[in-house]
Amino acid sequence: PIATTTDGTSEPVVWVVGSQDDNALHAFDGDTGATIAVTPGVGNINRWIAPIVVDGRLIVAGDNAVYAFTARQ
Repeated sequence: PIATTTDGTSEPVVWVVGSQDDNALHAFDGDTGATIAVTPGVGNINRWIAPIVVDGRLIVAGDNAVYAFTARQ
């Protein structure tokens, strides 16, 4: 998992990929642990894969594809 913030300290979000389980991208509130979102549709993901953030996108490497997610405004 990784954590992101809006400015280095505010609004933390923890991102987890449900590898070898539901293959979904999960977002949790870093302050409360509450689920913020679950994004299905990520293909097969092996364990030990951590998402990364590049240019405002969350990137997840799958078995045969790379998935990029952007926040809705």
